[in-house]
Amino acid sequence: LESFVFNYSATDTWNALISASAQILAIPGKSASAAYDRSIVLGAQSAVSTVQAIAAAEPVADYPTPANYLDSQLREIARLILGGAGARGYCAVYGSFDTHSAQNQSQPQLLADVGTAMQNFYLYLRAHNASSNVVIVTMSDFGRRPGANLDFGTDHGAASVSFVLGDPVAGGVYGTYPDLTQLDVNGNLAVTVDFRNLLSDVIQYMGGNPTPILGETYPKLGFI
Repeated sequence: LESFVFNYSATDTWNALISASAQILAIPGKSASAAYDRSIVLGAQSAVSTVQAIAAAEPVADYPTPANYLDSQLREIARLILGGAGARGYCAVYGSFDTHSAQNQSQPQLLADVGTAMQNFYLYLRAHNASSNVVIVTMSDFGRRPGANLDFGTDHGAASVSFVLGDPVAGGVYGTYPDLTQLDVNGNLAVTVDFRNLLSDVIQYMGGNPTPILGETYPKLGFI
């Protein structure tokens, strides 16, 4: 067995997983990939101990009751931040934005879910004096076309929008505001800011060099 998948949260007991991984580690490795997988399991075990310790120390009892799955994820991230987990970045995911039909029936609630989750997360960190060095960035792997299709939805588009929230952020609109009269040949909004340019600013803010990560150098947008 040379591949493993771990799903976890700060409240898992992990007893069954720890037992299974111990049995896996007892199997002699027979290839370079097996050795790599063993290192991943060892790293996961170390992370388990860290998460369990933080879960015990940071119960976040005063965090608002999560209203949705994204809200729950951000609550656990807040717990890790306040517990001193030491990670520089965290990722939370939220789906169902692929609205090819009846978009007006689902999109308002989806956007409300994101807004509620981000608000709860930020206000909680601010109340605990931990918001000054935290920046929240939203990104999507696809945009939507501006025109509706015959199913009252919108199809995949080339351009999207990112929201950035946090104490260090200089508010405003960065990039050219989209022009609904100037679409590309496929009916998509024109892309005015490369998403890697956004990431470049974030990486620089975190003290890193974005060029080797992104493959080229981008001008500073200045939102952070």
